[in-house]
Amino acid sequence: MIVVDGHLDIAFNRLCFGRDPRRSAFETRDREGPLSDEPWRGRCMVGLPEMRAGRVAIVFGTIFLARREDWTGTGDGEAISYIGDEDAEAKGLRQLDVYRALHEENSGFRLIATREDLAAVLEGWKGGRTGDVGIVPLLEGADPIRKARDVGAWKERGLRLVGLAWKGTRAAGGTGAPGPLTDFGRDLVDAIGENGLILDLSH
Repeated sequence: MIVVDGHLDIAFNRLCFGRDPRRSAFETRDREGPLSDEPWRGRCMVGLPEMRAGRVAIVFGTIFLARREDWTGTGDGEAISYIGDEDAEAKGLRQLDVYRALHEENSGFRLIATREDLAAVLEGWKGGRTGDVGIVPLLEGADPIRKARDVGAWKERGLRLVGLAWKGTRAAGGTGAPGPLTDFGRDLVDAIGENGLILDLSH
């Protein structure tokens, strides 16, 4: 048996709070001490050793940013909040690079971009073995995609799932921010389908 975690903010925690996902959650807790009470940070609940112990073979690693006006937390808010679509794009790509770096460092994490990548990750867990944890990049809130025509470029860089909203975005209303799909959102839905990506309807 293996477990799939459908939503894990690895890159966000790395850039905002300096958490190393290769480290045990218990070590991170010891390092952070009372900082775990800070807004948005919370108590560290997962690290690579715990994923492997729980047989979490695949995670959907989020690319998560907050609009600057929505950011009320601690840590490096500059790294994970944005003003405008250019800023959102740059910071979203930086989070995607966090996953690429974990893959390239042979750190125990592996990017999943193709069926062959998925098969290789699953092979590592067969027969009770403990393999690499596969990461499928998921964009939570579509603001980092500046134009619908850019979806293909994001796919080439490894993105595989797109959620249109976290609170409100240029594409759609979301949690606590009502509103239908915008014209940009409709174009984005079409582009997601044309590029064979998965549309995440969370938020």
